[in-house]
Amino acid sequence: TTPYVAGQGACVGRDGRVYLSATGNGGGYLVRCERDGGKRYSGPIVYAAANATANADGIVASANGHFAHKVTLYDRSLLTIGEFDDFLVNDTVGWSSPSCVAVGASGDFYGLDHLRNRIVRVSPGGKFVRSYAYPPEPNKPNEKAWHLRVCEKTEAFYLVGMNHLLRCVGFDGKERWSFLAGAGQGYPTFSGGYDVDDDGNLFVIGP
Repeated sequence: TTPYVAGQGACVGRDGRVYLSATGNGGGYLVRCERDGGKRYSGPIVYAAANATANADGIVASANGHFAHKVTLYDRSLLTIGEFDDFLVNDTVGWSSPSCVAVGASGDFYGLDHLRNRIVRVSPGGKFVRSYAYPPEPNKPNEKAWHLRVCEKTEAFYLVGMNHLLRCVGFDGKERWSFLAGAGQGYPTFSGGYDVDDDGNLFVIGP
């Protein structure tokens, strides 16, 4: 079916497998496979799936907007094992939150509650751990982040919005630096990409 809300995503999970997620008129869908394309497993997930990723134990998390407005956790068979749904969504501010979910080295997941300028940390069972506030962009306070990466070792988040500005914000909520990276054009289209390793080294692919 034709994707209509949340675009589509691809990533390599911390378990070393490739995860492809998309949303269409029939709902959310996920494909998991080895890096050579083998051992493919697929199935439905919660609709309005912006992206999905997995921790080292193979627990999958998807970020789901619209009326779902939650991060959902799945086991290896894609059966739901937990969820966290305290993300801002209503008909006056949009239906897109959370717009992204990332996974840390600890195995915890981080949901981007971008309409509130905060990031929510969720355990692999879907339990709330804590939240992290981050400042709006100084020159464009209404510009919202759409993509998220995390490095727990350096206690840093990496955020990108529609204007291609990549910002590094500490767990303490203070912005460390920013630059125009050309990665991640924003919802619902995507251009380029970026990621950070567990030592805090940043990798960027332009449009």
